Amino acid sequence: MSKEMMIRMATKKMQAEFAKIAGLLKQMDQQLPTEQAAKAA
Repeated sequence: MSKEMMIRMATKKMQAEFAKIAGLLKQMDQQLPTEQAAKAA
């Protein structure tokens, strides 16, 4: 396998990881306001 292919695969893997993390962060952001609202109620 060429160096270029390895780099391309590594970047794809990293992008997938970043997308996963971004998704988790988005979920957490959505959960926080509801928790605060529940405490206030």
